Amino acid sequence: MKIDKIRIKGFKKFKEIDIDFNDHLSVLVGENEVGKSTILRAIDIVLNQTNFLYADNSAHKFINLQLTEDFYTHKTIQTLPRIDIELFLDLEGSLKSLDFSGLHYNNHDGTHQTGIKFVYEFDRDFASEVNLEEIADNRIVPTEYYKATWNTFQGRNYKRRMSPIKMIYLDNSTIKHDIFGNYARQIYNANIEEKDHRSISSNFKQILSKFREEFDHLLTLQENQKFGLDSSKTDILKLLDIYESDISIQDMGKGKENVVRTEMALNKDVFDLVLIDEPESHLSYTRTRRLIDAIKNISQGQVVIASHSSLIVNRLNLKNTIILSNENSRSLTRLQPETARYFEKVDNLDILRFVLAEKVILVEGAAEYIILPKLFNIIQESEMDNNGVDIISMGSISFEKYRELSKILDKKVAVITDNDKKDIKYESDDKFNIYVDDSTENWTLEVSFYNSNKDFFDNLYSNRKTEASYNKVPMPKAQAHMLKNKTENALEIENALTDLNIPNYLSKAIRWISE
Repeated sequence: MKIDKIRIKGFKKFKEIDIDFNDHLSVLVGENEVGKSTILRAIDIVLNQTNFLYADNSAHKFINLQLTEDFYTHKTIQTLPRIDIELFLDLEGSLKSLDFSGLHYNNHDGTHQTGIKFVYEFDRDFASEVNLEEIADNRIVPTEYYKATWNTFQGRNYKRRMSPIKMIYLDNSTIKHDIFGNYARQIYNANIEEKDHRSISSNFKQILSKFREEFDHLLTLQENQKFGLDSSKTDILKLLDIYESDISIQDMGKGKENVVRTEMALNKDVFDLVLIDEPESHLSYTRTRRLIDAIKNISQGQVVIASHSSLIVNRLNLKNTIILSNENSRSLTRLQPETARYFEKVDNLDILRFVLAEKVILVEGAAEYIILPKLFNIIQESEMDNNGVDIISMGSISFEKYRELSKILDKKVAVITDNDKKDIKYESDDKFNIYVDDSTENWTLEVSFYNSNKDFFDNLYSNRKTEASYNKVPMPKAQAHMLKNKTENALEIENALTDLNIPNYLSKAIRWISE
């Protein structure tokens, strides 16, 4: 039992978007406020009717602002904003699929699909009671005249108890105590058989009854008046909490609570679908790794995660990543397994910066990282950020590992690297270009700068006591010092860039990425 796809129209950030989910694990990523959590909320609304079931004057906050502005402009019943969410399900092999399959979905092509459709829209029965022009002039959406409907694709009215998918939604970004929420209750219902629940509930009531009898004389105030137990709170389901080693998880701290909640939700594969919002919230690096291992080890069911952690994305395999924008989604499922495995093993990289950047300059180390922002500003007379360019250090990873990612993402990438005294011609194209110094004598960044500015660096480092050799190879003292102190030297270069001759390959890379 799993979800295949969600189609959203008019809900919060999304005027319209389709998202296809992976069978086992989907990791939603995107810029802050792009709507990762909105996707999880939309799934929850469709399956569990968590919002809109009752009249709510604050429901306007869920309606897409662009559609709202269209109504304010045109002031017609046709332009009143609405929310339309369709959740496509895979119930193959289940008798329940018969109740959810049909043609009651948008733009059907005559093919029966399985799913649930949620619509929040103006109830036209009230059309004669509402002055739309006046309401629009006052910039109001008349949600008090709206109605919410849930229907299966067969056309049947849908109720939460009909859900064919057993799911749980973990919002770790805003953890709430379980006694006020339903997390413990969801875990309880998923793990306790109905017959066992009846026995537990019955025995609990009997114990409460004995308590009242035993302490009746102490709880009596006066004739016909006594203390009693609040009947709305004595249901066993409303008193549930979860303990580990006799400690409530609510008292363990946010990080520990996050880990325990998630591990319990994944334990024994009792849920068909687990939604997790920001699993890394409140966690240390070590605990995040533990949580990732728990997610990776589930053998059944489907997990959908919204995250902004590169560690999460890398360790859960880049092929499972779904990249969101305000208008569309893109998947990395086409990434070759060996490439994904490589990034999974080298998980200390901020891979999300590469995935989400508009354009990227890849560099080998700290020296280029320090120098390039100011150099970009000098050459282009503009900041890198204003040109949508991000600079990322590759660390120990070969730039070829990024080539496939660049192709899938259709992202423009300039690689700045050393020639290491090798005369190599790299494969380049209109999206992925490699820039090295043309001369093998300029085998690294520092040597390129030295050979272009010998007088400057000889004078700068004239008083240093550095030995005039590097890796036992004799060379000018200043050049040796630059190679032995790369970070310090990069700061000196960055400070003096306006007075230096710039190696040609650096200038070419910057101009190309800016085109």
